[in-house]
Amino acid sequence: MRRNFDADAAYVDAHASRGLALDIGAGHGHFLARLKSRGWRVRGLDLSPDAAAAAKRLYGIDVETRMFGPGAVPEGAFEAVTAWYVLEHVKDPAGFLAEAARALKPGGLLGVRVPNMVFSNVFLWARAVPGLSRLLWTLGVDTDGKSSHFNLLDPPAHLYGYTPATLEGLLRKAGLEPLVTMPAKPVDVGSAGTRIAKDLAFGVTGLFYRLSGGAWNPAPAITAFARKPLKA
Repeated sequence: MRRNFDADAAYVDAHASRGLALDIGAGHGHFLARLKSRGWRVRGLDLSPDAAAAAKRLYGIDVETRMFGPGAVPEGAFEAVTAWYVLEHVKDPAGFLAEAARALKPGGLLGVRVPNMVFSNVFLWARAVPGLSRLLWTLGVDTDGKSSHFNLLDPPAHLYGYTPATLEGLLRKAGLEPLVTMPAKPVDVGSAGTRIAKDLAFGVTGLFYRLSGGAWNPAPAITAFARKPLKA
């Protein structure tokens, strides 16, 4: 996640008042460590005790091992709330975003990242081309594994899928103002062939995004930022 986390931390620091940040699904604390190095106070939530222990050991960051939901954090306590690759796993995404909005101070920033069903639909169409899956496998490109970044339909782990339009609609429903929905950078996992293919997919889909002026975003994953209005 390093490329995403570097970009995420830079965006949050540039577009939110430096203060207290909450990362939901904080894992080993790698993203919060980047904000901490920029002068932010940080707090994390994660369901894994092992991940929470790693965040403490690696960065001295306290990550609480409990679920995010109603009453989990104080209302209006955070300048920034983030949830990277979380929303596709939750049973009530609208309720999740409403609670995240409640946790933000007026003017606060929310950041989320999810797989993009626009890309998934294109990829599923491409996989129907005779012989393409076998060719990709021969080239060392994994199109099915957990690290592939191509097989985005992952039930029962992924409960919902999002396009840029549906994600922005949910953010507005939660009372937030979408700022940007942009291609997410590739995740550096998988075989050498898979990583090369992911970089290529990011480059090609990013070109479509730029040429369309942001109107069409077919990237494998999308990162969205939204702001809580200063006045209700």
